[in-house]
Amino acid sequence: MTTDNKVRDLQDKEKALEFARSSRGHYIISQALYIAINALNEVKPPHREVSNISDMEYILHTTYPEYSLLHHESDKIRKASGLMTSIEKALIGAKEEEAT
Repeated sequence: MTTDNKVRDLQDKEKALEFARSSRGHYIISQALYIAINALNEVKPPHREVSNISDMEYILHTTYPEYSLLHHESDKIRKASGLMTSIEKALIGAKEEEAT
């Protein structure tokens, strides 16, 4: 790798880190974690990677809570207003029972 390529790589990494630290970057990372956690929770045992899910949940809740907070509030509003389908209500009810 030439010096110019190394400099470009370093600049690209710095731009990516700058983006990840921005509000938009936090939201995108938060969304990716939220979706990944839900997808991994659908995997049947013994293939479910519980420790990975746990680590992702920790990162989501402590560092990147933006998407999950918005999504949770949106679900509560839709449920209260009657705009949610019966399937969505059942899924949210099951998740709330698991949390308790």
